[in-house]
Amino acid sequence: MNNLDLLKKLIRLRIATRRVCCFEDKEKKLISLKTKMLFLLYLNDEMKPYQLIDRLKVSKPNLTVLGHELLKEGLIEKTALSDKRNIIYKINNKGRLNIEEKLNKVDIEGVDIDTNQALDKVLDFLENM
Repeated sequence: MNNLDLLKKLIRLRIATRRVCCFEDKEKKLISLKTKMLFLLYLNDEMKPYQLIDRLKVSKPNLTVLGHELLKEGLIEKTALSDKRNIIYKINNKGRLNIEEKLNKVDIEGVDIDTNQALDKVLDFLENM
């Protein structure tokens, strides 16, 4: 398979995942950028800004805005390390409950074990590219 074929498949996958994610609520907040950041913290408990920037593909100023919004909503905590330039974002219990509530809104019927395993393989591949 050449690069062009792979690129075509990745674009098709991107389009398909956007279509599948249309189960969002009417306010379009189920898979917002803030929710993605909170979800990453949910999976990892805590992360440094550079890790979130890399995973979310956002600029540092945009991450700062997202962080401030989540802090203001009381969903995460921010801890300064030895020098105040280095920080860690950490999800708290309110943030965990918020993500779990959003995850429970999603009702995807008909996903069998084979489909779930195939999705795991695709995710493993893409996350390790």
